[in-house]
Amino acid sequence: MNEGDKEPEIHKDCKGRVARVDDGSPGNLALVIYNLRHEDAMTYSCETELELVYVELKVEDCDLASSGERLEISKVSGESVLLPCWCAEKKAKPQTLRWKDPNGRLIRSESQQSGRFAHRVEMFNDNTIWNVSLLLSDLTVDDEGEYTCEINGKDNKVVYSLTVTDCTLSGQDEVVEVEAQPGSSILLPCACTTLEAKPQNFRWTPPNNREIHWHYRGRAELFHQTAAPGNLSLLLSKLTPEDEGVYRCEAGEGKSKVFVLTMRSKSCY
Repeated sequence: MNEGDKEPEIHKDCKGRVARVDDGSPGNLALVIYNLRHEDAMTYSCETELELVYVELKVEDCDLASSGERLEISKVSGESVLLPCWCAEKKAKPQTLRWKDPNGRLIRSESQQSGRFAHRVEMFNDNTIWNVSLLLSDLTVDDEGEYTCEINGKDNKVVYSLTVTDCTLSGQDEVVEVEAQPGSSILLPCACTTLEAKPQNFRWTPPNNREIHWHYRGRAELFHQTAAPGNLSLLLSKLTPEDEGVYRCEAGEGKSKVFVLTMRSKSCY
């Protein structure tokens, strides 16, 4: 058998990851090792009847750029947060990757479809092997806590302490009296102290628990979807005497602002 026809002796740990360079030259004995691991770093020998050659392979492992750090991040509800985590060597590929939520549970790519982070989580390691950052969107106060990015063992990790501030109403618990005439319009101002904050639960309760979008169809306008998410104000137009009563803006349990609307007749003078 010619030297170029001999099969190389391959360590069991390299099975399925090694291939001969097939360039049609029987004298080319080069090997290709795929999906390099840290334990692949060693000295390799190529031996023929005439020569013995040694090749020392060094494998750069993934060391986190912020390994060992504990970083604090503050956000408001409804915002998104990027938790950076990447290898200092941008060609390195982590052998193992674990993102853990505040309860110590693993955050997996499947979390994009189900669970508490359904459709709110994005991982970047599918596109760049060295960038394993995590993006969480539409934050709620329930997302508060510590998130851990752990690579290749417990000693190579970065921890993020996330604080999420919920909506606090400006003028919370106030009772505001307002007056209007039939046929006119009135703005009932209600907003979070931080306009970027998005309340987890929000509703307007009109007199007699009427349905805003049904009873006031074509006469009511809300601003939280078209303006800032924390702008919860209500604009009522073409008012009628039946619109008189108590309107309550609620942004979660125990968070409300009350308006008492009195309709007064148009003056003859």
